[in-house]
Amino acid sequence: MTELRGAIEDKVYRHRLCGLSEIEAERAALRDLGSPAVIARELGIVHTGPQVVRTTLLLGVAGLLGLQAVAQVNGIRAIPDPQLRLCAFDEDYLKLLPQTSAQQVRQQLSHPGERGKLIADCLKRSPTPGNQLLRVADIWVSLRAGGVKVEQLPGSLYHLTFPGHTDAQLVDFTQSARWVKGEKYVDVFSLLMILDNSTDTPLRLSGTLQPVLRVGPASLTLGTPSAPVAANDLYTAALVAPVTQAVGHELSFTSSNLKDPNSYLAFETGATDGTRYAVLDNRNFFCDCMLGGLAPRYLLSVQTTVHGRVPTTVLSGEGQGVPVIVASVSELHRATQQRQRAILISRIDGSDLRRLTLTPIPADQVKVVQP
Repeated sequence: MTELRGAIEDKVYRHRLCGLSEIEAERAALRDLGSPAVIARELGIVHTGPQVVRTTLLLGVAGLLGLQAVAQVNGIRAIPDPQLRLCAFDEDYLKLLPQTSAQQVRQQLSHPGERGKLIADCLKRSPTPGNQLLRVADIWVSLRAGGVKVEQLPGSLYHLTFPGHTDAQLVDFTQSARWVKGEKYVDVFSLLMILDNSTDTPLRLSGTLQPVLRVGPASLTLGTPSAPVAANDLYTAALVAPVTQAVGHELSFTSSNLKDPNSYLAFETGATDGTRYAVLDNRNFFCDCMLGGLAPRYLLSVQTTVHGRVPTTVLSGEGQGVPVIVASVSELHRATQQRQRAILISRIDGSDLRRLTLTPIPADQVKVVQP
């Protein structure tokens, strides 16, 4: 329940920033989350999102450092979020839902076999949780090994001083730390926001699984061979803010860890394997995903070409039809206004996560492939 409660609290916080009263913000947050099945799915899709938004809006900076330094690690330990409870429909969960929605799902659960069907459908539509929590002690080691000076200040404030620079850069780790079995962790989305907002050094990423993030002279190997981090999750984190600004709408975003890529619609562009794409989908405008009259959100994901194909987040047989391919944000908006399913596909270029460029792919260069 901690994860769901946290998601609701973060939505309340964001509505308060827009001028709503506490009661109005609570009601809007619950409406924003939508139906019970969608809430569970949303937790799987965007469970790191509220932390990122809070970090960006509340402080603008966050931190990740400490003082310990021992031998350099071969990889920063990564684990799945232990608080993430996908598709739980127990009574504690239902108590957090709006009364009408809770009554509806209780009625559904009262029929024999319906609980299993509801959970199975939710799990099918949710991405596999990735290794998104990074052990902070290992991050300290890697930064120090790269020559970065770390100075601890009172509380969770730290100074970073990069080689060749005399000015220290202040970071604050207060809002992003997570404790798991006595050790401090930070999720990859928050880590990237921390570095982006608190430092001015290039942030270069290489690799696909267990990628290397270069922070100035320091190299952070994210994950280990047995528990790797997906590079696409960092690209997603880097793109959320600029894509949100480009489309003029708040986004949902999903991990690249699809349970069974072969069950999803895919597309072919003729690009070589390893080419990355940002996929912007208007699916949420054509389902019962959002209740309460609040505007639906476009869904962003980052996917990589494998065997000539790039999976989308559209499950085969979802009943929404095969989406058309559009080549601009304005075309995506137009399709949405015309009640037409559409996807905007853009090639991602650049290794510096601060300076990524997106190049939309013309529709005549994209072939949609059924699984």
